[in-house]
Amino acid sequence: MSELKKKIQAEGIQALKSGDKDKRGTLNLLLNAIKNKEVEKRSGLAPEVEDRETASQLTDGEVQKVIQAEVKKRRDSIEAYRVANREEMAQKEEAEIGLMEVYLPTPLSDEEVGQTIDQIIDETNAEGPQDMGAVMGQVMARLGGRADGTKVSRMVMEALNALQDGGESAKI
Repeated sequence: MSELKKKIQAEGIQALKSGDKDKRGTLNLLLNAIKNKEVEKRSGLAPEVEDRETASQLTDGEVQKVIQAEVKKRRDSIEAYRVANREEMAQKEEAEIGLMEVYLPTPLSDEEVGQTIDQIIDETNAEGPQDMGAVMGQVMARLGGRADGTKVSRMVMEALNALQDGGESAKI
């Protein structure tokens, strides 16, 4: 079992004992999402795999991806709640995000992301927006989930557009 999943389970039990209903509820939602991903992984295993339970366990990296997906869902909900003028619901979602982000690696600064983008652009000899897919794939792999994909995509596109417009590497 993933160490990260064990930590979430242990902190969920602690929240239950201490009577912290909000934290316990959020961690239960997170554990359910992790369990659903394990079931999905198990259903994709070849029939000849003997120990399906062990083979379907998620790694820490996979658990982090589940957490990131849950955080993204909540960010989308916050936007919708604010449009619908439901500030109390938006604040509840923000609190859940705060509880979930504890289990994610520290995000990189825009400057660090920009440096990585510049390095990849140089390494791939990218010439403009037509190289977006190649650059994004390598940038996201190198960042290892420590930056928001939407933000990275915007930064890569800006850098590639500037590169095409200026004719030389556009440092972010």
